[in-house]
Amino acid sequence: MSFAQCDDGSYIKVADDMLRDVSVALSQGREGWADLEVARTCFNDALGETQTRQFRLSFDPAQFRYGPPDDDPELAEFCSAKEVALPTADNKSG
Repeated sequence: MSFAQCDDGSYIKVADDMLRDVSVALSQGREGWADLEVARTCFNDALGETQTRQFRLSFDPAQFRYGPPDDDPELAEFCSAKEVALPTADNKSG
């Protein structure tokens, strides 16, 4: 797990164990919270191997926590069918 320290000295959890890599995005986030660039690795049964995908996490001030990857509620579940169907970090276009 990853935590960030608030101005008042308290801490907030910003990431779970399911994230492989976490870094601060260069662009400014919401409400003073930086966006995070993260990678998650899932096992693909069809290929018989793991695959890594890159996502961005943005702070949700209404929930006072970071939202789902790429602000997509369907990606909130780790290694969901939607996530496994996405291009991998090596093959992501754009």
